[in-house]
Amino acid sequence: MLLSLLRSGETGKAKLLALGLDRRGVTAVEVSLLMLLLVPMLVVVVDLFQIEAQKRRMHQLSRAMASNVVANFESPVFELAQRELVDSYFEGGGNPPETRIQVEACYCDDQQRSSGSFCAADEVATQIISVSNRAQASGTWLGNRNINISLKVKRVGNRGC
Repeated sequence: MLLSLLRSGETGKAKLLALGLDRRGVTAVEVSLLMLLLVPMLVVVVDLFQIEAQKRRMHQLSRAMASNVVANFESPVFELAQRELVDSYFEGGGNPPETRIQVEACYCDDQQRSSGSFCAADEVATQIISVSNRAQASGTWLGNRNINISLKVKRVGNRGC
């Protein structure tokens, strides 16, 4: 009935009147069949939006952490600033991510050095630092999804590696 009303050439008022006067129950059956498809689709779409929001928040956190690495890596306030970043991004609840920050490579004028060494006064020191965050986002129907965000930061101008 509903589909036939949409196809017919009647005006809007006439369609609504015909829909209200229909006593055969066909419309109710059609709506219930459509709802069997539409409700699960809606739940999946909501799950996808929640997971994408979590990914976006994790990516923003990783970028903020990378900025903190560039600005404060050897500073005594570095750990405190990292904790404040995590708290500010996850203050409304949710599990905070596992964070790993490590120096991957150290260079003095494009020559790789071991970690812990110092560059000469006329050499430019460069560190490649990896910032990795890992968390889990959960959805009602889609289940748990792992989110891994990794960024590499190039830190130039410090004295040693």
